[in-house]
Amino acid sequence: MVMSVGWNPFYNNKTKAVEVHIMHKFDSDFYGKEVRIVILDYLRQEKNFESLDALMEAIQGDIRQANETLQLPEFNQYKTHQFFTGP
Repeated sequence: MVMSVGWNPFYNNKTKAVEVHIMHKFDSDFYGKEVRIVILDYLRQEKNFESLDALMEAIQGDIRQANETLQLPEFNQYKTHQFFTGP
């Protein structure tokens, strides 16, 4: 997943928010279920964008960078960590 923590200046938010984009494709919805997350790295500062397309392009870049980062040995262990796979 990639996550934004901040005010999202593109939408002029007045309160801090946490927005999560889950990169894994699941077979079914999981509304109402517990979701466990861990923050492993910092990708970039929050910034404003000139258009929605520019924002979406930046998010796609963040996803590509996150996928690359998750392949590093120090992060790879979290794919099967009991924190995520346990009861």
